[in-house]
Amino acid sequence: MNNRSEIHDEQALDTENAETLRIIDGQIDNANEAPKKKKRKRQGKFENKNDGCPCSRERNEIINKSLAELIAVNQLPISFCSSEGFRNFMAVIEPNYKPCKEEAIKSRLIALTSNVKELIKMELCDSQSISCTSDCWTSIAQESYITVTAHIIDSNWCPKSFTLTTIEMDKRHTAENLAEQLHN
Repeated sequence: MNNRSEIHDEQALDTENAETLRIIDGQIDNANEAPKKKKRKRQGKFENKNDGCPCSRERNEIINKSLAELIAVNQLPISFCSSEGFRNFMAVIEPNYKPCKEEAIKSRLIALTSNVKELIKMELCDSQSISCTSDCWTSIAQESYITVTAHIIDSNWCPKSFTLTTIEMDKRHTAENLAEQLHN
């Protein structure tokens, strides 16, 4: 009886193994084995093809405009462009980039501000109706401000909001003072 159970067990094992074996491209493959991972090839170190050549004026200007946008969108301090971290980052991205002075970034930010103002004016002129809200708030330094925001729904039915102004408010946030401030 032991022989029969041993034979039966061997047949069961053979059946299990037969189910897990596959034929792939004419070769037998065991489905129980983990697939072999392909090894990654290491890439060589970064090499700048134009070492020693200064960054072109056009490329430098593109980087400076993008830097101004980065500072504006992320509300970074202007000193960011002269920080060690930024210089290290640019040494990897564009090793021959010459960072501009903070004054140059300020002038680009002023130009960017006028461009954004014009875009906002165009959006507001194209809208059928505009809703305005005001918000009074106090900074951590205990300075009071009022912000006016315009809200529209564009032609694609997407809601948009534009901060029109934020000004310091020296007076208390009473209805009379708010009305006076909004009127001015």
